[in-house]
Amino acid sequence: MQVTATIKGYRLAKFLEAKYMPPRFLTPEEEKAEKINLDYADWEAQDALLMAWLLNLMTDAMTNKMTKAKERQLRTQLRAIKKTGLGMSEFQLKIKKIVDALAAIGSPISDHEHIEILLDALPSEYEGFITSYSMKSEVLTINEVESLLLTQEARLEAIQGTTDSISANVTQAKNSSTNFNPAQGTQNSNQGNFRPPFSSNPSTRGGPFRGRGHPSGATHG
Repeated sequence: MQVTATIKGYRLAKFLEAKYMPPRFLTPEEEKAEKINLDYADWEAQDALLMAWLLNLMTDAMTNKMTKAKERQLRTQLRAIKKTGLGMSEFQLKIKKIVDALAAIGSPISDHEHIEILLDALPSEYEGFITSYSMKSEVLTINEVESLLLTQEARLEAIQGTTDSISANVTQAKNSSTNFNPAQGTQNSNQGNFRPPFSSNPSTRGGPFRGRGHPSGATHG
């Protein structure tokens, strides 16, 4: 519609229809001498300019269509990124590459939107960080937020390392307790100290009988 209005407004229709084209040569003699008609030369020049303008409009329209499609694709990818399974540096770089790609096609995003995308992609262990950030009154740059996130990651890894160490110690102690047998321990501790339940007094050694068939203390007749 814009093209049609422009063509009519500048009276360019005569350059689009062959019937308005002036003859290249006015006479056979001029044709033989290759003397080009000036009206034809002007028409040809205007026709070339009009063609260039139309091609430029078509190219711009196609470019805009492709740019919009690319922008939608990049923004969809950006919103789909999650930190899960990625280190903080790798996660931030992955987002930055798409942000830079958007800027390259003329669709840059603000620091605020960049930060929101970062925070939305964080896992649950960063909830404390997100809450703390949302309560800040000062406005932080994307570089400052990225630096704080790297620090938070190191802090969480240190806490996780301590927790893992404690869990390992508890498990080891539990296993040791399970493998210990109190009865076996007592038996082993008494082994070698066992004494038979007999008196050491020679008069009673051998039990209540002395000699075969004679009760203890019996007199011989």
